[in-house]
Amino acid sequence: MQLHTRRGFLLGAARLSATSLLLPRDSSGETAPPQLSWERDHPARLSWSTHLVAEVTAALSQLDAAQDIGSFFPSYDRVQQPIRAAMWAELVALLAFFESAWEPCARYHEASLGIDTVTHQPVFSEGLLQLSYQDMEVYPDLPFNWEKDRRLSPTDCRKTILDPLKNLSAGLKILSAQIQSAGRIVVKDNFYWSTLADPAIAKHSRVERIRMIAARWAGGSGATSPS
Repeated sequence: MQLHTRRGFLLGAARLSATSLLLPRDSSGETAPPQLSWERDHPARLSWSTHLVAEVTAALSQLDAAQDIGSFFPSYDRVQQPIRAAMWAELVALLAFFESAWEPCARYHEASLGIDTVTHQPVFSEGLLQLSYQDMEVYPDLPFNWEKDRRLSPTDCRKTILDPLKNLSAGLKILSAQIQSAGRIVVKDNFYWSTLADPAIAKHSRVERIRMIAARWAGGSGATSPS
């Protein structure tokens, strides 16, 4: 089954100040993973980071198949595993910014995608990484439960698809599957997120912005506004 291409929720609507993504350097300069972007001024999001880094660490052997990871983090091949895991987690965090503005309950009606084959309702992209219930038909092990969620309001943040940890886990599985298939993060076709599509063919691509922010983050010098 071909993956659906989604436009993304944010599309430049949110505006962060130039200082909102400035990140502290690790004091030792060694292997302690740096703070992820979404944690700044939001310490409660540390739970997102802890969960995501653990998930990335478990999937690192699959993610390392991405031939273009160095275009986001030039030092990737020279750092140890804990930093590599943090780099992947930061990449997912930046993807989440451009998809949902880091709003875990964000929803976007994908009018061009028709009817969701699981919910039998219009397709919505939901949560931090803007996923859909019908993704479960392509990736059967995603941690969503439509039978439970159908009893709740569509905007109820208790839905499994809007749970930030479940959404991140599911999104990482989708990203890992793309990398296993294409060997790259940035692809020209069969991409899930247009945010990560090749900028030469996708007008909603945010690849160049993500690369710039990721490289500065890895260097400890902070970043400009991602919008």
